[in-house]
Amino acid sequence: MNIRISQKKLLKNLENISKVVSTSLHLPALTGIIIEATESHVKLIASNGTLSTKVVIPLGDNALVIEPGKILVPGKLFIDLIKRQSNMITITSDENETTIVSEGKKASLNLLNINDYPAIVFENFGEDLTINASELKNAISKVAFAAAENDRRVILNGVNLVAKDGKLKLSATNSFRLAQTTLDISNKDLDFNVVALAKSVKNFIPSEYDGEVILNITDSKIVTKIGNTKQSLSLIDGVYPDIGKLIPPLSDQVLTVDSKEFIKYLDDAAVMSTDTYKVVQLYLAKDKAIIRSKRQEVGSSITTLSNCK
Repeated sequence: MNIRISQKKLLKNLENISKVVSTSLHLPALTGIIIEATESHVKLIASNGTLSTKVVIPLGDNALVIEPGKILVPGKLFIDLIKRQSNMITITSDENETTIVSEGKKASLNLLNINDYPAIVFENFGEDLTINASELKNAISKVAFAAAENDRRVILNGVNLVAKDGKLKLSATNSFRLAQTTLDISNKDLDFNVVALAKSVKNFIPSEYDGEVILNITDSKIVTKIGNTKQSLSLIDGVYPDIGKLIPPLSDQVLTVDSKEFIKYLDDAAVMSTDTYKVVQLYLAKDKAIIRSKRQEVGSSITTLSNCK
């Protein structure tokens, strides 16, 4: 492979995919970035096993393919080397090594085995959901925090997305807390129920993008394309629990409180908690709320919140 490309253009696109480069050594190939040069474009691919990103750079004055090829470079180290280059860069490679040359600078880097990289499919063949990116990102942020982390019940590590009757409902729970929000969608015929890993779905839509986005949804993945970037998010297999029973539709007790003050008092009470024991009790009385935490071998903490109703 032999390409000549602008340092600024290459670095910008590398930074777009850097968030999904895996840092886990469980599958070393995923710590790398695929660079594929063809007669029409330069393609970059990165993945963490759940979220995958593909960027296509068209050829032109700032990107030229002299000899096509496909290589797998160590992701973090390659990006660090490109940051230290300037102006136009020439990247060449043989079977085992790639060489990076720019004005007065030269670096070489051992390649990873591209045959170890898993096959990633970016094709679209499911239902299309058109939605405002900012609204979707905001909805995801409202619920993703409530999902479990590394729970053996893998389904609880995800965000449930359900489309029905012109509504998109997003839910997450770790079985102790529940967060839900609903968005209106234009396609009232859409009907799906899928679960995406919470920590991956938060990075699915680029933070700087705020226009409309089309999500192509199947039972196994969600694919979207924004500009020259395409993302594929693998979904969690399984049936999400019936969360309608976690919070009763009606309650005979309602607490109205300043959210910032309430969070502060919860933090104060949680001083008695540990990594394995994080229980805080809430008692409601007339015009006041009592927050209590206790560890039998240490002591207890009681906070009274009077500015409530």
